[in-house]
Amino acid sequence: MSLRIRLLIIIGTSLSLVWTAVGLWMYRDFNREVRSVLDARLQASARMVSSLMDRLPTAHPDAPFAPTFPLDKDASGGLVCEISLARATVVPTLLARTTGSPGLMHAQPGYGTYEIGGMAWRVYVLQRDGIRIATAEPENVRRGLLRDFAMSGGVPFLAAVMGSLAILWLAIHRGLAPLEGIRLLLAQRVPGDTSPLPAIAAPSELRPLISTVQHLLIRVQDALQRERQFSDDAAHELRTPLTAIKTNIQVALLGLRNHAPLPLVERSMANAEAGASRLQATLESLLLLARVEAGDDDSATHMTDVLDTLRQSVRELGSSMGAMDRVVVTPPSDSSSASVNVPPALLASAIRNLLENALRHAPFDTVVDTGIELTGSRGVRLFVVDRGPGLSPDQIKHATERFWRCNPSVEGSGLGLAIVQAIASEYGGKLTLQSPSTGLTVWLEFPIATDG
Repeated sequence: MSLRIRLLIIIGTSLSLVWTAVGLWMYRDFNREVRSVLDARLQASARMVSSLMDRLPTAHPDAPFAPTFPLDKDASGGLVCEISLARATVVPTLLARTTGSPGLMHAQPGYGTYEIGGMAWRVYVLQRDGIRIATAEPENVRRGLLRDFAMSGGVPFLAAVMGSLAILWLAIHRGLAPLEGIRLLLAQRVPGDTSPLPAIAAPSELRPLISTVQHLLIRVQDALQRERQFSDDAAHELRTPLTAIKTNIQVALLGLRNHAPLPLVERSMANAEAGASRLQATLESLLLLARVEAGDDDSATHMTDVLDTLRQSVRELGSSMGAMDRVVVTPPSDSSSASVNVPPALLASAIRNLLENALRHAPFDTVVDTGIELTGSRGVRLFVVDRGPGLSPDQIKHATERFWRCNPSVEGSGLGLAIVQAIASEYGGKLTLQSPSTGLTVWLEFPIATDG
């Protein structure tokens, strides 16, 4: 069901219920007023007849009275009247009545409704000085008046309701025009177009929706850009390892066909295995970098101890790069906790990349100093110091770029510092590189962890 029809049904039903309640209230009030007016007419008619009777010559109260016949008179408008004598010593005697009177001798003084001859009558009886005057009116006359009023008011009411619904439909159509404009703008876009929407004149209620759509387009644009970057990086960086693997396998196959010495074949296969390992490491680095830049992490708040993560990373690198003998870990000067709001896996990845980078570029007979420092109550800083060739100021500017390598002959993918920079940016940290006369000093700083 469309939004227009839903709004029309909800608002139209609400208005119809309100106007129906008003109509019923007016009908009930009119019914009460009509009955009051018609009852007053019955009473006024009886009083008028009584005043006329008072002008007639009066007889002695004890004189006998025996009329020879009742006087039938015609009446109009459905109103009937009966006049009779009502003395204490005799049975009431009918004096006169209008044509069509149903016989009102049994009616009690005052107002009353009686069923006479299969028809309901509204009766008023006035009894004074021995004279009894009864006026009556059929109930169907009153119901006819109410029915005529309902018909005369109901038809315009229905016409007004239908007209209101038509106007409401036009108003809803006009009110939803900004939404229709947004829909047309989005429908007319070509695939891949993630540019922001143009300025749209919309009421304040729709501005949050437009703002949300704008932010969604920006996020989609960022996601597409990251996908393009990942595809370009993968195509650029994986081509060489794949070529090397293919070449070494072809050399090994050729050696087997030509009965080449076994060491030559083994060396080619070892080179292919090393290329596959480099290819796997590069893919893992690219995927990690893409995940960090996309912010694909759960919303839970992490409390990761930096010193424990540093020591674990050194142990993990001990077998592959001899880190246990070459890395010297300096704990903080005090025993206070040094935790940060960074996922453990990402903090460990950042530390491993810094240590691997230092161990690759430093001479094998030198040590790498690392540790953490507390910068007051607001931050914790990890440092890694090697004694390698260092970097020039211009090289430091490019060090965090993807696939940048100062020495292509040194093993690596050129993604280590780029990953560390992405993790630092995502979690409010800062990566700083300094190169004194010899070696390179790297500082990785994060805010102190807070609960919640």
